[in-house]
Amino acid sequence: MKKVICLCSALLVFVTGCTFGGKMLNTPTKQVEMLFSNYQTLNDDVMDDLDKVVNEEERFNTKQRDEYRDLMKKLMVIKHKYVQK
Repeated sequence: MKKVICLCSALLVFVTGCTFGGKMLNTPTKQVEMLFSNYQTLNDDVMDDLDKVVNEEERFNTKQRDEYRDLMKKLMVIKHKYVQK
């Protein structure tokens, strides 16, 4: 009986230790923080998505695309700073 209890206790410690140990990056809060961080730093994924959207817009000429891209970059950084306050 002692062996069963010890085995169950060890298994419980092992499973919960592995689950709760380290940084829990899969929580909703952490995921939102990581998303906002991507916008704040304007990482490659965000910039690729922005370029894709701007390039697909047929109503813009080259100058308008550049202006729109620059404006969106500024807004992303400003919005992130506002959300943090």
